[in-house]
Amino acid sequence: MVTLALDTATDYLVITLSREGEVLAEVFSHSPRAHQEKLFPALDDLLKKNELSIGEIELLVVGVGPGSYTGMRVGVSAVKGISFALGLPVVGVCTLRAIAHTLFREGKVIIPVLDAKRGEVYYAAYKGSGAEEVLSPRAGKKEEFLQFLRSIEDEYLLVGEADRFFSEFCSQGRIVSDFSSWGKSLVKLGEEIFKEKGRTPLSHLKPLYLRPSYAEEKFT
Repeated sequence: MVTLALDTATDYLVITLSREGEVLAEVFSHSPRAHQEKLFPALDDLLKKNELSIGEIELLVVGVGPGSYTGMRVGVSAVKGISFALGLPVVGVCTLRAIAHTLFREGKVIIPVLDAKRGEVYYAAYKGSGAEEVLSPRAGKKEEFLQFLRSIEDEYLLVGEADRFFSEFCSQGRIVSDFSSWGKSLVKLGEEIFKEKGRTPLSHLKPLYLRPSYAEEKFT
């Protein structure tokens, strides 16, 4: 199976091409507020370098967030358009779960953290090689997050952008500061979901909004 996975929910542009579970090539670049301009040129370049056409893709996987509202919409809209045009199946995967999946440690809870702006962070908790959900994705203030950490009885590791907000845990060895691409994890999780449950209906494929946008809060 040839799979194309992409995620534009964060400040990082993630695009991964995979064949039979092996990564052919990927893009992982820090490009905040530029995904709309960079996504399709980067995808086109990736396909050309690997001598593939978009018609050879068999499965689309997209990170649905949480993250930037504009970023999430860019990725979801892109795969919806490709799927509609070519009749390709799509699977949506939580961005936090994919990030956690890159850092499996036996017996430890993996907690991905992303900047949610406005003094908040997005976070969730996962455990096991398949990144099974322990705590569902949510947005909260730093104090709420710290309260959650105090409730955890198992050993845990923080990943993602945690070192930007909770540097006090670095000295305790509880933060993995190497923030690398989660494209391969998107592929693996997406393919597993597709085999077990089938495609995500396009009508159900939506960004993972965890709170109202700033405009909605301000004008309602």
